[in-house]
Amino acid sequence: MKRHTWIAAGLVVTLTLVAGCQINPKPGTPFMTVCGSRFCLFGAPFYPYGATIYQSTPQAGIDNPTGAVALAQSQHLNTIRLANFLPHDGSPASAAYAPMTWAKVDTFIADAQGANIRILLDLSDYKAELWNACTNPYTASWTKFLTFVADRVNTVTGVTYASDPEIVLVTFTGEPLPVGSYSFSRSSGKACTISYSTSQLTQFYAGVEATWKSLDQNHLIAAGGLSKVDNPNSGIDWQSIFGNKNNDVCAWKTYGNMYSWLPTGAQYCLNQLHKPWFNDEWGYTQNTGDSVRAALFDSQFTNNAANGAAGNFYWNANYLTNPTTYDVSPATPLTQAAVVNNAP
Repeated sequence: MKRHTWIAAGLVVTLTLVAGCQINPKPGTPFMTVCGSRFCLFGAPFYPYGATIYQSTPQAGIDNPTGAVALAQSQHLNTIRLANFLPHDGSPASAAYAPMTWAKVDTFIADAQGANIRILLDLSDYKAELWNACTNPYTASWTKFLTFVADRVNTVTGVTYASDPEIVLVTFTGEPLPVGSYSFSRSSGKACTISYSTSQLTQFYAGVEATWKSLDQNHLIAAGGLSKVDNPNSGIDWQSIFGNKNNDVCAWKTYGNMYSWLPTGAQYCLNQLHKPWFNDEWGYTQNTGDSVRAALFDSQFTNNAANGAAGNFYWNANYLTNPTTYDVSPATPLTQAAVVNNAP
């Protein structure tokens, strides 16, 4: 597994060229920084290479961080995207703050740190909780929840989340549906309708990012991985969302047609916004067969590199084996090998 290069604080690092892009690293900070179109840690180039890990099996997930970290190590990952750790059918007023759940997150972060694996903290569960409670997540206030997360002291390490360099990125919520009105029924039978406009969606991201920056000046943040913007009628103003001054980096999810659309978003972020971008999520189910799936993984890695990705997270690392799952593990040896062989 590739280890980080640690450089003593205060060391003067000269300007370096990385992948053709000039960088000005900040050697004195332990937090990941933007270096031109790339990322740096302690002044050295760093490519977050990871997968999403969530509650999928007893062998690895939020309930078994030891297994999750071991699997990440076997795949030569240097970062884990931690997502889907809150119950999506719980009350936003209580489940979002459940002590037992957050104690598990604390342990997961601490175990990853012990293995020299970094964390991308994805807070999109709160959107899911609000949505499933018939509350519009794009007009509701997130201030209490974000304050809770930023101010939380890890019960294992004693470090406040907002001050923890183990976390390299914080994202809020990706994959917004195209703007419009959505009607659905909860499991209780209650009918719900949630509607939002282009401006409301854009203002939502600007608001949560401004709130987080007021709480945490250490971490890079991104709105979340956007998708469906390959549809010109999606109403998702991704240029404004990623162009917001508090949004440090762009993030895409390259499922379906987003794969071929990617150069449009990547070049806009790099050349117009002068911000790096990373692939927040992509994946394929096991029903394609291990050999075909491994080739599809290789294609995604190649597409990311060709378009100047500063980082990459596939969906997802775990041990399920059935046609509909996205899990990658030694039980899918060819796809597992594709992940290992493409590690930086």
